[in-house]
Amino acid sequence: MSLLRLHLSLMSLACLLMLSAICVARCLKARRWWMKAHKALIYAALASLASGLAAAAVMVETAGESPEGAPHRIAGGLAIGLAAAAAVLGLSIFKATGKEAIASRKGLHRWAGRVEALLMLGAIGLGLRLIGLV
Repeated sequence: MSLLRLHLSLMSLACLLMLSAICVARCLKARRWWMKAHKALIYAALASLASGLAAAAVMVETAGESPEGAPHRIAGGLAIGLAAAAAVLGLSIFKATGKEAIASRKGLHRWAGRVEALLMLGAIGLGLRLIGLV
């Protein structure tokens, strides 16, 4: 498998896992197991993001950078950074004390997840445009 296909597969998988985690958090809160599923999906998405980033780094290192790939790299980097920040925010909810601190962290976590999902979809769209599929 080429590095491009590996990168595309891992990042697409990460996006699907992240969107699934959002759906679990939004639609399945009545279930007792929703938090375990949410965390497992987030951790799997982060692992897939890290692997996809590594494949991209090797691919760019061997092929060289191109100026037309800059928007994809910027959107992808922001999405990865925001995914990590959203995960840390989610974990910090359990460490917070006081109703206001918990509520503000929950709100930040929700909005970080929403923006991160949009950034991931945007980065995928830019990447598909970069390779000529869109």
